[in-house]
Amino acid sequence: MDKVTANAALAFAAMNVAGAGMSAVPETYADISTRLVDEAKLKLGISVEDQSPDSMERVRSFLAAEVNRRVFDGVDRNAVRSRLGAQGRLSNGAYKMSFAENFSDFKESERFVRDCIVSADDTCHLVPMNEGNDKEFSIFSKKVSSLNRKRSYWAIALCFRQGSELKVVNFWRLFDQTVDVLGSENALDLLSSFLDVYGIPLVINDVQTSDKMITNRQFFGDLSIGVKRQPGVSGRIYQIFRRTLSGSFEVPLAFAVNFSEYLRDKAKLA
Repeated sequence: MDKVTANAALAFAAMNVAGAGMSAVPETYADISTRLVDEAKLKLGISVEDQSPDSMERVRSFLAAEVNRRVFDGVDRNAVRSRLGAQGRLSNGAYKMSFAENFSDFKESERFVRDCIVSADDTCHLVPMNEGNDKEFSIFSKKVSSLNRKRSYWAIALCFRQGSELKVVNFWRLFDQTVDVLGSENALDLLSSFLDVYGIPLVINDVQTSDKMITNRQFFGDLSIGVKRQPGVSGRIYQIFRRTLSGSFEVPLAFAVNFSEYLRDKAKLA
């Protein structure tokens, strides 16, 4: 029996033994799949006649593990996960998550933030223009509801994404009393609405602009991004940029936040 046929028969057995039943297996593979099920029962100490749901689920798990072993035999799983993660194709909970050193400034529970990311209502992965190990931003938004409607809000988490790892760098609460989210359709829109209130216009290459956020922008020559210093304003800048082979700079995302003002409003409304 060739390897392709054997693997197909194994996959059909795993898919149907605890679900539609072995009668759903295509005739080409039916005999082999049935023998594989009987062999699995023998190894698990289950009677061949035993068709109980619990026993069938044990057989299914056994066969599924064997399918997984054969599919990934000789494959560097970490490399696969890293490649999928860089492309934003892993589930939110499949990423290894950590927090930036200064994340404590946000005065948020890491467990709460982690839960918001895993169960996000919307996820926006900025995908690298070129393959590599460059860091990118991932943006997650979650509607946090409360019995007291005034205490309900949208939460936004921004992370650096590198391979299959996420590093949480900031977490914002968007209260209805301060941020108008009407018309926001995704996590990036929510961030834009947030910055309409708390964003600081950027200074790019020593030129004051009206931009509070830039996305997917390319610059030629030197690049510096900052903000104008203002009394009583504690500004935080978040940015990712990289130099291309042609010498230009690509900026997937950059923005600045009036952090002191945000914390004051959060203390009043949270």
